[in-house]
Amino acid sequence: MPARPLSLRRTSAVLLIGGLLCGGASAAAAATHYAPAQRINIDRPVPAGATVLPSGRLVSPAGRTVGLGDFPEGLAISPDGVLAVASGVGQGDGTPGGTSAELCVDGKHQHPCKASNQTATPTTGPDEALFVTNLKTGAYSQIRTPQSRCKPAAAATVTTLHCFELGLTFSPNGRHLYATGGGNDGVYDFAVSPGHELSAAPVQVRYLQEVNTAPGGSGAYQSPNPGSQAARTKGIAVTPDGATILVTKEQSGSLDVLSAKDLSLQQRVVFGAANPTAANGSGTYPYAVVVAPDGKNAYVSLQGTGQVAAVSLASVAGGVVTGPPLLLAVGDHPTGLAVSPDGNTLLVTNANDDTVSVVPLSGGRPGRATTVTVHAKPGEALGSVPNAVVFANNSVAYVALAGDNAVAALQRSGGGAFTVAGMVATGWYP
Repeated sequence: MPARPLSLRRTSAVLLIGGLLCGGASAAAAATHYAPAQRINIDRPVPAGATVLPSGRLVSPAGRTVGLGDFPEGLAISPDGVLAVASGVGQGDGTPGGTSAELCVDGKHQHPCKASNQTATPTTGPDEALFVTNLKTGAYSQIRTPQSRCKPAAAATVTTLHCFELGLTFSPNGRHLYATGGGNDGVYDFAVSPGHELSAAPVQVRYLQEVNTAPGGSGAYQSPNPGSQAARTKGIAVTPDGATILVTKEQSGSLDVLSAKDLSLQQRVVFGAANPTAANGSGTYPYAVVVAPDGKNAYVSLQGTGQVAAVSLASVAGGVVTGPPLLLAVGDHPTGLAVSPDGNTLLVTNANDDTVSVVPLSGGRPGRATTVTVHAKPGEALGSVPNAVVFANNSVAYVALAGDNAVAALQRSGGGAFTVAGMVATGWYP
């Protein structure tokens, strides 16, 4: 069966670094970067630079493509724009067995073993990794957390744990990269040298362990074995002064405030549970966290309740949360967050209803949200799945549309409203 022909909004590219994370671009310029529509037949070769997805769709990425490892999810760019670091969350725990053992080494990359690379040597399944690309030199490397670093000390018998998650952020001075560990409740601090090299292992590790607080519970640490109640560290952000790190914990419904000096826990904020009888914030499922440019407020997307929590931070080193979070209703399944450089606007991607919530900020406190639909045509069925957003400047933002294999460029009009100005082709499920 022939692959379906491309429309302009369905073409795609892999590397979002240039489109999503560099400032000063215009939406009008972004809208001109479509790959040309093409028709292919299953019996004809796939055009150079294109890929046929399992669905049969042909995607032709715009821009430059950098090959990474399995399932890159988080992405961070160093403050000087030299390093791009992605978190690979789809690989194994370093032991044989399962899909992670079916990888073959082909040059410096690992791929699923198949006929085209059977001459390569099968390798033991790797731990999850950080994929590091120098955007100036093109140099590529992988940082793998030693397996002992993937286990909390209080759960030494656990052998199957995630090592990395969505959360990645550089310190303001670019000398540290902070990462979340997902199923092991971990937070990692990697050193970054003046020569833009990451330390081979984290220089600091903190496990933000939860305890069993249920009625009749032992009060002991709950092992983050798959299927148990691991807190699951997810999103991460650092305050502009570099002193404080904020980490969302998806399964326990909380936000942890850490000192960047030693990753010590300063404060734990638990969001109101979706289930009033729950002992913690289970059901709120906090995802991303972002800090305002002035460092006085932070915002957390709550997937489970369709809300954003606005958190006030003290104006002292340490960034301790003051007062209860203010909850604001947005769309269905909010995920990505971005605050404009001037601190006056918060954008929220709502993955389940294909919208972006535009929230005005006054003194850091959110006002009533308005909604922008990211569909290219009126009446289009749901499925664009907006899941990440970034500002290029105060008037232009880019939204990753996972279901459309595209990035939407949002342009602010003179009246302050955002509209979709165009789409840029990306790779599969940005």
